Amino acid sequence: MASSCAAASVIPELAPSAAAPASAITLSLDSTYIRSCHEGERHLEVRVGSAEASEGSRQVFGAVVNADTDIVALIRRTLDTLGYTGDTVLTAFTDGCSSMRSILAAAGLRVGTSLTEGTANFLVNQRMAKSQQIRWSRRGADLLLQVRCAIYNGALGSGFGQLFELAPG
Repeated sequence: MASSCAAASVIPELAPSAAAPASAITLSLDSTYIRSCHEGERHLEVRVGSAEASEGSRQVFGAVVNADTDIVALIRRTLDTLGYTGDTVLTAFTDGCSSMRSILAAAGLRVGTSLTEGTANFLVNQRMAKSQQIRWSRRGADLLLQVRCAIYNGALGSGFGQLFELAPG
């Protein structure tokens, strides 16, 4: 279940990576919905993504829209973790925006949806989707999604709290 269309942008200002430089990274973005427990709000939009370096390493990320987690910061950190440099070829896939798909296809790039849908299915739909009959708060869903991503990425450990500090407020 994809949603709103967002403009793509180049991500040039990443900090130098501790990882070995990646020659190419493929990034996929998608969104899905979960039930909301907020008054007057039926569903919460969840944005998820996956990034894979040509050398084989993979990271996932996700955030609930209008929660404390900044999806752009997650994307930047994910690319940095995989070894993104100014020389890295970055390819992005999404099925949530027909104009973005048209641009990618016109450029001769392969446009697929199974990659994006698969990330949404294993991160969100299996545990948090409408079929689970659970209603989520925006903050609770966002925090659980951060934990699921950290577990998958092997980052859940003593430094986990430092990676995912909540914004003040």
